[in-house]
Amino acid sequence: MRTTIDLPPELYRRAKAEAALRGIKFRDLVLAGLTYELNRTEKVPDQPALRAEQFLASLEQLGSKIRKKGISPLRVLMAQRDANSGEAK
Repeated sequence: MRTTIDLPPELYRRAKAEAALRGIKFRDLVLAGLTYELNRTEKVPDQPALRAEQFLASLEQLGSKIRKKGISPLRVLMAQRDANSGEAK
């Protein structure tokens, strides 16, 4: 599905550069960050909107885990999804 979002120019440049440094597409970086945030086990009710800096920090944490494991980001996300779906059963 396609969607359009407005990003502050500096945030877009930083995210685009980070994706390039990781050797992945900007789209994959955004998907990884969204998936990570949506799969977090700690849910805080009435949490204020996620700030750009927090989002980028979450992406960096995920990127560090991925680089340490030496496997593809998609495989890591699928493993997280599988682990989370197992907890829900």
